[in-house]
This record gives sequence, C-alpha cells and structure tokens, in this order.
Amino acid sequence: MKKINRKALKTILCIYMVLLIALLTFLAILNKPLLNEILINNIFIILLLLVITFIVNYLILSKKVSRNNLNYLADIIISEVFNENKLDIEYEEDLKQMLKKLNNEKKTSMYSMEKYKNAEKIRSEFTANVTHELKTPLTSIMGYAELIELGLAKEEEAKSFAKVIGEDANKLLMTINDIIILSKYDDPTLIEIEKEHFYIGEFIEELVKSIENVASLKKVKILKELDNFEVFADKNKIKDLVNNLLSNAIKYNKPYGIIRVKLYRENENCVLEISDTGIGIKESDINRIFERFYVVDKARGKKSGTGLGLAIVKHVALVHNGTIEIKSKVGKGSTFTFKFPLNENKVKSQKEH
Repeated sequence: MKKINRKALKTILCIYMVLLIALLTFLAILNKPLLNEILINNIFIILLLLVITFIVNYLILSKKVSRNNLNYLADIIISEVFNENKLDIEYEEDLKQMLKKLNNEKKTSMYSMEKYKNAEKIRSEFTANVTHELKTPLTSIMGYAELIELGLAKEEEAKSFAKVIGEDANKLLMTINDIIILSKYDDPTLIEIEKEHFYIGEFIEELVKSIENVASLKKVKILKELDNFEVFADKNKIKDLVNNLLSNAIKYNKPYGIIRVKLYRENENCVLEISDTGIGIKESDINRIFERFYVVDKARGKKSGTGLGLAIVKHVALVHNGTIEIKSKVGKGSTFTFKFPLNENKVKSQKEH
C-alpha cells in the first residue's frame, strides 16, 4: 500500500511540475508587463491554489488506491492462507510477516477445533457407553427380580437368580464408583491430591497380601521383589492403581499362572512393574486399552469388570507426573510399568534450571 501511495504522489508532483514549467515558459514568451505584474502580486495565492489542488488530488487518488489495495490484499490472503494452492510470488517483508502470522493463527484455530471435535466425540462415546453399561445389569436385575416376584422361579432357581442379581448389582455399583472417580479426574477442581511421605515397599506388600486369596482361587501365584524406600505420593490413588493392575493380572491370567510384582528405584524415580503369564494383548489393542470402557477380551468383557480400571490407572500416573507403559505378547502375558518421581520438589527444581 505504501509503495502505491508514493507512486501516486510522484505522478501528481510530476504533472504539477510540468504544468508550472509550461506556465512560466508561456509567460516568458509573452513578456507583457501588465500580466507579469498581476502574476507577481498574486504569486502566493496561485501557489496556494496549486498546493490545495495537489492535496485534493492526492487524497482522491490515494483513497482509490487504498480500495484497490484492500481488494488486492484480500485476494492474496484468500490465496495464501485459505486455499491449498499457493501463489508463487515473492512478497514484501511486512506482507510476508502478516501472511505468516495469519497462517499460524489458522493452524492454531484448526488445532483447537480438532481438539474440540475429538473431545465432543469422546464425550459422546462415553455417554453412549455409560448408558449401555448401566442399562445391561439393570435389565438383568429387573428380569430376574420379576421372575422371583411372580413365583415363576423354583426354590433352587430363585437362589441362582438372587446370586446373579447380587453380581449385577455389585458390577453396577463398581461402574458408578469408577465413573465418579473418573469424573473427578476430568475436572481438576474436583480431584483432591493428598500426597504424603511413606515407605512404598511396605505399602505394596500389604496390598499384595490383601489380594492373594483372590489369586489363589484362580490358582495364580504372586511373586514379590520389593525394595523399601520413601516416596511422596497419594496413598489412596497408588492403591487404586495397584489394585486395578493386580486385578487385571489375576483376571486375565491362566490357571497356575504367575504374577511378578517388582518395585525398585531408578535414579530419582520409583518404578513398579506388574507382569503376568496370561493371555496377553494384541498389538492393535495396546494403544486403546487405556480408553474408557474399552475391553480387550470381548468374549469375557461382560463379567470381567467395568472397563474403566485402566483409564483410572492412566489418570493416577498423570497426577503423579508419572508414566504408565505396557509390553505384551499374545499367549505370553503382559507387563505394566508405572514410573513416577520420588520427590516432586526435586523435579520442579530441575525443570526451573
């Protein structure tokens, strides 16, 4: 725009210079005393009129040029920012910077929109899954309860139906509890992190003992290799993570299978490994196992839990500034590795430096 305004100004100046030279030349040729006297007496008025005319013309031209420039600029923005096919033109530096900024803003907007769409998709899927997971056991409970109420079930069948009702009610309660836990993780203002100093080896030992009876019913043996050292973490959330991983290791293990629980220090990190000799996970499923309601073993999914356990595990790892990784082979088993900083204050000071 600036270039075109300068060009307009130069054009106007040239025109007026030519007119002024032509006028003076004409007067010199005529050389009439009266005319010369009139011009000399009114020279300032004539010059002022010329300047005013020049300014008026310049404003008119520059306005016209500005409009043309805006249209030209709009065409450039549409071509370079919104269209896929770029123009092979070398622009001025200020125009380059503007186009770069617009392109960056476009990418940011598209990224935000993509994140919003993904969030809406996840929310929609979650709502559909919640509805299904709550409806299925409720339908079962209502059906069996109705048979007992109408007296259509014999005494032995009634006991069997009551057992199924109890199992489905328990699963319903677990699902609701897990949904409440996850909803708190979704909103940082609701989640309470109560970190404290404690010896994690002793703590994991207690958790393993509390679940050994469940493992023995499935003829699964738990082997422990636990170092005992101090950590700064939320005990209840670590308990949720360990119980979920141990439950899965028992649930998806083979009869007479083995679970190995290993706890050790690595630099300034606490590392917990829980491995099993179970059915394993397909490579195509590994990237999705931490999704809510995602069940790898579809055939056993209805009785195998809420499908929310590993989603909770992932969030527990995140609130501890940690990571959760998995290695698995079908038919061989899986290993989950949870790693988090021993002392969060040290991590913060390292980040600041």
